[in-house]
Amino acid sequence: MIRLATKTTKRVPTAVLLSLLITLGLLAAALPVSATTVTFNLDTEFSGATSPSGVAPWASVEISDLTPTSVAVTFDTFGLTASEFVSSLALNLTPSLDLGTLVLSSFSSTSSLPTYELQHDSYKMDGDGYYDLKFSWSTSQGSRFTAGSVFSFVITGLQSGDFLYYDQGGSKGDYYAAAHVQGIGTSASLSGWIGASQYTETSNAVPEPATLSLLGLSLLGATLAKKRKSA
Repeated sequence: MIRLATKTTKRVPTAVLLSLLITLGLLAAALPVSATTVTFNLDTEFSGATSPSGVAPWASVEISDLTPTSVAVTFDTFGLTASEFVSSLALNLTPSLDLGTLVLSSFSSTSSLPTYELQHDSYKMDGDGYYDLKFSWSTSQGSRFTAGSVFSFVITGLQSGDFLYYDQGGSKGDYYAAAHVQGIGTSASLSGWIGASQYTETSNAVPEPATLSLLGLSLLGATLAKKRKSA
């Protein structure tokens, strides 16, 4: 008679299995997602008037994804000089967007804060192309958005790619963003309209928010496994 050999198997503790499963989930969740930043450099005077005194670009608009449905926008007049100031800024948005669902918040400025208007194809810059979102600053001395100022805010309800549209109906070129600069020249009495006809786009890998939560669960599972073994 042949007796079959029996094989003894050890049961893996439940806590260890839990720890392994959570760790695998952690590795999957830690895979990077992409946060995109779009930058418009306003480097062209398109009205035929007077260019700002400094070297172009004179200003920039940077739009960075915060979440899949919100962006941070920063307008910087780093290239303006002396008495120069911006009285208006206009941006374009995806034509299919329901602008009534957008929420603008978290306004911040190193200078003065503007008012804003939001409506599809409603705001002309230098009487030319139409834009969808327009910011206006005071032109009164002491309340201006001056050279070297930075203005930032958050918009909820869209992504950075929703700004990649030219103005509509313009005859002086296609621009993603445009601004009116005043106070140009030695007499500070001249003005010009500057625009961005191109953009740069960069993507940065960031971990998903769930990663930290899964890490905590993984450590908890490892702790339970250790306690069960020592019991």
